[in-house]
Amino acid sequence: MKAKKIIINILIILGFSLSGMAQFKGPSGEDLSQNSNRLQGKLTGTVYNITPEANANFFLHEKWNDGIITLEDNDIFTGLKMRYYAYGDELVVYNEKIRSLFIVDKNKVNEFRLVTSEKEMHFIKLDFEGYSSNQRYFELIYQGVNKLVAFHFVEAFKVSPYSDRHGIMRDTEYRKSINYFMYSENEGFFKLQMRRRSILKIFPDNKKEIRKLFRKNNLIINNESSMIRAFTLLEENEIIKRP
Repeated sequence: MKAKKIIINILIILGFSLSGMAQFKGPSGEDLSQNSNRLQGKLTGTVYNITPEANANFFLHEKWNDGIITLEDNDIFTGLKMRYYAYGDELVVYNEKIRSLFIVDKNKVNEFRLVTSEKEMHFIKLDFEGYSSNQRYFELIYQGVNKLVAFHFVEAFKVSPYSDRHGIMRDTEYRKSINYFMYSENEGFFKLQMRRRSILKIFPDNKKEIRKLFRKNNLIINNESSMIRAFTLLEENEIIKRP
C-alpha cells in the first residue's frame, strides 16, 4: 500500500447518484475540469455546497473528524477532515487548501475511518441489494467468520409547522437511526435487533444449543458490546463455522 498525505486540489468529477433510506436533499453539485485534478484521478468526487439545514441535520456527527480513506486499489489517503452524510450515505471531505467540500466517488472507495471524540469508527463498502445503488457504507462493529455491521441513516418525518431558532418555519424533523446486520460473504445480510430472539431466528436449528450457551455465560443481549460477545461465543463453540 502507498500512504499519501493529502493536500487535495479539487478533483476530476464523476457524476453521482444518491439514493438510500431517505431522499438526498440540501446540497448542490458542480462539475470540475480535468485540469483541476492534482491526484491523477485517484480520489475523485463532486463539489458539495453545504446548507444550514444539511449541516444541522444530515450528518452523523456535528463536527469534522480526522479520517483515512482506502481506495479499491489499496492507495491510502490520510490527514483528511471528513463527515459521514447519513441522509444520503455519502462521504464528504473538506479540502482545506481551497476551503471547499466534495463528495467522494463511492465507486473508488474500499473503506474509511473516522476518529471521533468517543472512538474510531471503521466503515466498509458492501453490496446491499434492494436499492437502486447497491453499494452502501456500513460501520464494521465486529470482524470474525461473519461480520456485525451497522447502517447509519437519517430519516425525515413530517410534523406540525413550527418556527426554528432562526425564526424559519419548518414542518420536518430529522432523526438518526441504525440498522444492524449480520453479514456473511456466502449468504448475504441478516437483519439483527439487540436481543437474543434475533440471533435465534438466524440459527433456528441451533436454538436449544444457543439458549444453553448464553445462559451458561450469563449473556443478555441489549447493546453492541453484548452482541459482539454473542458472535464471539457462537464462533468459539462452532455454531458459526468457517466455510
